[in-house]
Amino acid sequence: MSKLKTSFIFLLGLAIGGAGTWYYLKSTYEQRSEQDISSAKEAFHTREMKLLAEIEELKKKVEPEKDETNLLRLFLPTARCRIRVMS
Repeated sequence: MSKLKTSFIFLLGLAIGGAGTWYYLKSTYEQRSEQDISSAKEAFHTREMKLLAEIEELKKKVEPEKDETNLLRLFLPTARCRIRVMS
């Protein structure tokens, strides 16, 4: 065999081996990353549900005061709106 033919076969084997390795590692790391992402989503979802349940529980414990200031807050516009006083 000539040197040219030998080097061509070597380079062809190198390209095929590299492509196969890249494909295998790509699929492996995609699976790992999907598992990590799904476990993180699940962990944050359970944490969020726990916090929302705690907030609802605290809302039930704290009863709003029923005085004139709270009643006024219901009828007055929010802080974003400005009240114009006519003189």
